[in-house]
Amino acid sequence: MGLLSNLKKKGLKDITDPKKWGVAAEYATMLLHGLTLDIDEILPFSEQMVYRMQMCPQCVKGPECDKCGCAMPDGMVTPSNWCDGKEWIAYMEPDEWEAYKKKWGIVFSVMHIKEEK
Repeated sequence: MGLLSNLKKKGLKDITDPKKWGVAAEYATMLLHGLTLDIDEILPFSEQMVYRMQMCPQCVKGPECDKCGCAMPDGMVTPSNWCDGKEWIAYMEPDEWEAYKKKWGIVFSVMHIKEEK
């Protein structure tokens, strides 16, 4: 469904873009083998996934992006992918992500609310 929707919304733009070929190849590899991250990439990847979800909550609801037709959440999880609607960009390396967070004042925190019984 994502491919047909994408073609209807964007024509041949993605098919003729070599960068999107790489995204498609990465996604296909993820489907076959899963996503492999180095230990120092796990937290930055997780934060960027949450950030993408916050920047584009309509995409999270799926099944596809309203702007480009990419299948969701698949398109959001693929590290090299980016939103053509400029909602989010490709995943950054850990040091780039830290600098980006600092520049834009992005802070992640975890709240634990203990439920009393």
